[in-house]
Amino acid sequence: MDRFGILTSHRDLASQDTIVSFLITWLVLAICLLIAAKLTGEGEGFLTALLASLVASIVYGLTQYLLGGTLGVILAIILASAVIAAFYRTRWIKGLIIGILALLLAWLVNLLIGSF
Repeated sequence: MDRFGILTSHRDLASQDTIVSFLITWLVLAICLLIAAKLTGEGEGFLTALLASLVASIVYGLTQYLLGGTLGVILAIILASAVIAAFYRTRWIKGLIIGILALLLAWLVNLLIGSF
C-alpha cells in the first residue's frame, strides 16, 4: 500500500484476501461451535464460541505442525476437545461431541455455500 492506503501490488491484495478469508472462516466456525454447544445444552454465548474456536484451531494447528501423522491428528483432536471443554466448563468427552457437531455443521455450510 502506498501512503494513502491504496493497494499498489498484487501482494497487498493477496494479503488482504487472506485476512478476510481467515476472518470469515473463523466467524463461520464460531457460529457452528455456538450452534453445536446449544444443541448439547450449553448456555454460553457467542464470545465463548469465538474464543474457543480460535484457541482450539491454534492448538490443533500447532499440534499437527509439531507432530504430524496419525499420532498428531489423534493428539490434536484430544487437545482441541480439551480446549472446547475448558471454555464450556464441561468434561472433555462433551467437548469432543461439541467439536464434532461443530465440524459437521461447518462441513454442511461448506457443502451448501461453497468453500471457505
